[in-house]
Amino acid sequence: MTNSLIYTPTLFSSNTANATTTTTATMILSYFKTSNTRPHKSSTVLCCSRPNYIPNHIQDPNRVRIFDTTLRDGEQASGASMTPKQKLDIAHQLAKLGVDIIEVGFPASNKADLETVKLIACEVGNAVVDDDGHIPVICGLARCHKNDIDKAWEAVQYAKFPRIHLFLATSKIHMKYKLKMSKEEVIEKARSMVAYARSLGCTDVQFSPEDAGRSDKDFLYKVLDEAVKAGATTLCIPDTVGYNWPREFGQLIADIKTNTPGARNVIISTHCHNDLGLATANTLEGAYSGARQLEVAINGIGERAGNASLEERLFTVEDLAIYNGTDNGLPILLGILGSVFDVTKGKSHYGPGGGYSHFAGRDASRAFVSGNFTGDGLTDTLVGLSSTEVKSVVEWRDFYSRTYIFVGKVVGRYYDNEGNPTKYLKGVEAKAARGAQLMEKQKKEEEKVWCDDGYPRLVQRPLEIALTGKMSKRCACYQETDLDQPGLEVVMAIKSKGELLGGLRTNIHT
Repeated sequence: MTNSLIYTPTLFSSNTANATTTTTATMILSYFKTSNTRPHKSSTVLCCSRPNYIPNHIQDPNRVRIFDTTLRDGEQASGASMTPKQKLDIAHQLAKLGVDIIEVGFPASNKADLETVKLIACEVGNAVVDDDGHIPVICGLARCHKNDIDKAWEAVQYAKFPRIHLFLATSKIHMKYKLKMSKEEVIEKARSMVAYARSLGCTDVQFSPEDAGRSDKDFLYKVLDEAVKAGATTLCIPDTVGYNWPREFGQLIADIKTNTPGARNVIISTHCHNDLGLATANTLEGAYSGARQLEVAINGIGERAGNASLEERLFTVEDLAIYNGTDNGLPILLGILGSVFDVTKGKSHYGPGGGYSHFAGRDASRAFVSGNFTGDGLTDTLVGLSSTEVKSVVEWRDFYSRTYIFVGKVVGRYYDNEGNPTKYLKGVEAKAARGAQLMEKQKKEEEKVWCDDGYPRLVQRPLEIALTGKMSKRCACYQETDLDQPGLEVVMAIKSKGELLGGLRTNIHT
């Protein structure tokens, strides 16, 4: 049995990481502090009910497996490298969260990563973390080279459920310029390397045709079928460069299931990148079309624009209402302009009895500027608001984006069923842009104020501070008796008649 192997881990020093490591790891671990409860179970696709693990089969056809690649693809994000200890800590948290498969690294890339994968396989890959007896699958990445596969197996074999993840490009551009291989050579390489991984004793092999979203479909079917015949238990379909649209990607998954003879005997997985902002939408579309493993990363981190986000989802209005702060076992969520944020860390404000509790569990975008926190005022419509008021709502959304964790979108006024922005949202953002132009124009006009009977001074805008959290100033006229008020500043470019005449008299005397 693989879990009977004995491994003595190498001791690592955390000072080998760069300065950005702590920031990234802290950001990821902070997610778990505010999301330590399991998500609401969907009535259609289940992620929490846990049957016995069989690599190529899921007993419940409505259940999906969650494959987290934070520690592998996530570490490819700029500045996101992590120390072995940080990766181990995050792996423990992912296991507690209930993640089914954790891809922990690329063992052939360097000695440190190989040893880290071993450590995680030994500790996290053998520890029961809940009453269901859950132990996550521990996965290592490998190119279709024997040395890569050997290193991956050397590292993951200590886990109770070890997996090797092989990848090989199948798009025309990748085969021609990167691999410099023919179609026949790619098919044979995929077949032989999957078979080699199985020959080592690994009974759980995942195969990914890199850049599948841009590959010729008929060729793709042949490669996948040969991988299954050689022993692959999961077929991962990656949108490697974030190229596909949701319906296009969903159709690709459906076509693979229909046209690949061996596909019915394995698990189909998604791996979507966020270059067009569609990683989560594509992932969900893949699930609707039959994929039963979804590859994600905490906060969506990953190469280039990142991956599908583990915590991001599409909410109905009814779904969002569940997270209103009345259930201590659930996070507190609020929506604004269709974007949903986890505000649990501000529980004293957003929880029951808090000053902003009326925002919890709903999208009440209008109330952010109207101040009406009752009845019809708690709505997401912005009809009738001025362009500057709409600009303030957009700025509130940006504030939540900076301050809290984005967890998904509300299907309805601002996002459609695939998570794409609606015409209404685009109209709101265009109106906000006009509001910004108008405020800039007003500011310039105010700078031209001539004070005939007083003295021009700059004064803060208290209402704008309350609405947007930002501070700007306007020009106003004050009488001489009022110039000792606090907060007034002299406008250097504008002078009153009295100040001009005073200056002339001074010049005459000198």
